Amino acid sequence: MHSQQSRRFVISLLVLLAALLPQKEVCSAKPAYSAEPVALAQFVISDALDPARPRSVRDPQGDSNPQGLGGSENELFMPTVLRNARPLSAPLLDDIGNPDGDGSFTVSWQAAPGATSHELQEDDSEAFSSPRAVYSGPSTSASISVLDVGTYYYRVRAVNAFGSSDWSLVRSTLVSNVTVAPSPGNYVGSRPSVSFDLAEDLRVCNLSITVPFGIDNCRIRPSGCGELTGTSFIFIQIAIGAIYEISGTFDSPIHASGGYQARMCGDTLIFPPSEDSWEASKQAD
Repeated sequence: MHSQQSRRFVISLLVLLAALLPQKEVCSAKPAYSAEPVALAQFVISDALDPARPRSVRDPQGDSNPQGLGGSENELFMPTVLRNARPLSAPLLDDIGNPDGDGSFTVSWQAAPGATSHELQEDDSEAFSSPRAVYSGPSTSASISVLDVGTYYYRVRAVNAFGSSDWSLVRSTLVSNVTVAPSPGNYVGSRPSVSFDLAEDLRVCNLSITVPFGIDNCRIRPSGCGELTGTSFIFIQIAIGAIYEISGTFDSPIHASGGYQARMCGDTLIFPPSEDSWEASKQAD
């Protein structure tokens, strides 16, 4: 009996001393890695001076603004408990299989544990002096299409709500064969003014170009549509009132450029002919 009273006295004395101490936060952490929070246990400590009023224990990151030990609310600060906490590791970027040097290929990698998404960057420099983001999402691969020949470098990193990993090792591929697939739509350019439509069957229709012609301008509008040969097209007319040649090539899926030569417009014939280059870009749908 005497032993139990001694224990109660010691416990009451410790609680009383704790209540007199200034507020002090036990732990503050800002995790830079994935972690799964564990619910805090719900329990109370009896106040030695007033056993009828319990001391609550709750998460200091909650909605309330606790006053801490000795405060008006008589609360204890508890650190947030984390489980399975570990930093994100860099993903493993696979070798890029592109033996034909084609401009379209796939870049793939191994998922990093704890990642919710991945970011893939591309650059034409191994030092990544001017990187370009080419993919961001949960997948572990990305389909890549480039427009120019050359060596392309890639790196990937893992991402979650708390941060990102280091970049992976760099992988590269040599592109020696680029195939452009023109995108159907309306194309417009200026200097000189030019416009045309690329139909779904990849025919160039409704071409119109206004070119300098002597002391005036001449608007050339070929009738019908021109077929694409690969990525190029040409319109030629030799007739009374119209002698011209207009050619063009798609150098990207949404851009074309070419040249023109006009000798006769209406009843005016000039030498040397009017000739220059033109370019046009696809307009937003």
